[in-house]
Amino acid sequence: MPLQGVLIGPGAGDQWDNGYIYRSSFVRELGDAPKFRIWYSACSKKKSWHIGYTEGILDSIPSQTL
Repeated sequence: MPLQGVLIGPGAGDQWDNGYIYRSSFVRELGDAPKFRIWYSACSKKKSWHIGYTEGILDSIPSQTL
């Protein structure tokens, strides 16, 4: 089922991902401590590409997003 909202967006200020997020992969881990992992490509406003990673607990995602 596709997500209905945005989980990550461009960074603020001078962060390396302040331009835009391009492609991402989302992994949902279930169990005693369910969490998510996201790997993504991002570009800075200076046109420098990088690969990012973030993770967190599923409880932190608003229910209307899932």
